[in-house]
Amino acid sequence: MKKFSVRRLLNRQNIDFGRGTVADLAEKTGIHPNTAGKYFNGIDLQAVHLDVLTRICDYLVQEFRIDVPLPGALFYDDSVWNVLKDLDVTFFMGANRFSGESPEHEGRISRHDHRAQSLLAAHLAGLNAFRTDANEEFVSYLHHGEKDEVLPNEDDKTSAENLYRRYFAPDRKLKGNIIVASQKANLITELFVADCYDAAAFTPTGEPKVPFYLVPRDTDGQFISCFGGANPPNVIERSHAPGIHYPRGRLWNNSIEWIEDHQDAGVVLLRHFPAADVLDVAIFGFSGIGTYLVAKDFVDNGDAYWGFHEGGSGPQIGLYLCEIALADLTVRKRMRLRGDGERESAERVALTS
Repeated sequence: MKKFSVRRLLNRQNIDFGRGTVADLAEKTGIHPNTAGKYFNGIDLQAVHLDVLTRICDYLVQEFRIDVPLPGALFYDDSVWNVLKDLDVTFFMGANRFSGESPEHEGRISRHDHRAQSLLAAHLAGLNAFRTDANEEFVSYLHHGEKDEVLPNEDDKTSAENLYRRYFAPDRKLKGNIIVASQKANLITELFVADCYDAAAFTPTGEPKVPFYLVPRDTDGQFISCFGGANPPNVIERSHAPGIHYPRGRLWNNSIEWIEDHQDAGVVLLRHFPAADVLDVAIFGFSGIGTYLVAKDFVDNGDAYWGFHEGGSGPQIGLYLCEIALADLTVRKRMRLRGDGERESAERVALTS
């Protein structure tokens, strides 16, 4: 969808503007303050009036010496990849280190996670062909000791928390983060999900704050999380079934189950700060192959994941759960959920050979 935004143009021109910019725009153009705010923050193309557009262009040239083509630079495609391609994007991966390995050991990133990140990075590079700077990548580590050890350990958590504070600071501008893999492999995922839903990271929950919960397989080992683990809250009715569980209203009786060789589940979680042009995305599956297939669908059908259920003055949150057909290696259903877990929309995806 085509949109119009003064703020977006000023951000991309690295022009500092204060809170009084909207009032100044209204005063010097004669536009009503409410109208000025809408044009400043972003409106649909169909709502733009030629007279207002002309006044805004004159204002930008006089006040900010804008030297890019106007009004064209004020319009943009409002879609997930169009937003990401203009940002400095950092990838966050998760790696495993095992008992006996030296601290210098680079650890092991799942091959499926590697494939997912490579696919996402290649698509972004194709959109950013005119840019010479490479996107950064950082890795958080999980140290595996004894078989029944509960993960992560305190050093792992501290390291991940320091990384998260550095790259997910609230005062960012024109930044994007893409997190690959679930909390079973990537501690940044745990911190991000907890941050989105005001939950306590690495803390088992009695009354879930996050509107989805990952019930692991017996072979997944023990891990502590605010949205997953081997001891699900009592409210989850089918807590014995591996997969991703979610509520409808107050009842946690919905799930996308993991069925070996048949079905997998995936999550795409977006957090968008429109005023700062910041977008964070977490992409993960219940299993490694699920992570790769959801990443592939995100590349192929990005617009299907561009919708939000929370906003106002804070960040916009978009949560999507995916049902994956392993026989076809395809996402066959996407569901967008609200903060209370209530399904907002569902799209059944035609399977392709």
